[in-house]
Amino acid sequence: MSFLRNERFSGPRCNANLVQNWIPALDGVETKLKSGAKVADVGCGHGASTIVMAQAYPKSQFFCFDYHQPSLDRATTLAKEAGVGDRITFE
Repeated sequence: MSFLRNERFSGPRCNANLVQNWIPALDGVETKLKSGAKVADVGCGHGASTIVMAQAYPKSQFFCFDYHQPSLDRATTLAKEAGVGDRITFE
């Protein structure tokens, strides 16, 4: 249950800030993501932030890792529903 609570808390914050504020603040990162980067997300949980990035940067590929299989299963479903499942790998 704490995983679902975390998704509800971090999802809206990521949606509001990740692409609009946090990534542009990192020197050169947004340019790489726009041109097509390979991104690793370690401890991805339900993949909320990765899905937001995959939607914003369609030329990039994302490789996500987590120890909790139910979270990975949920992340895979959410990525497919968001239309970015073909560019995100969950392990």
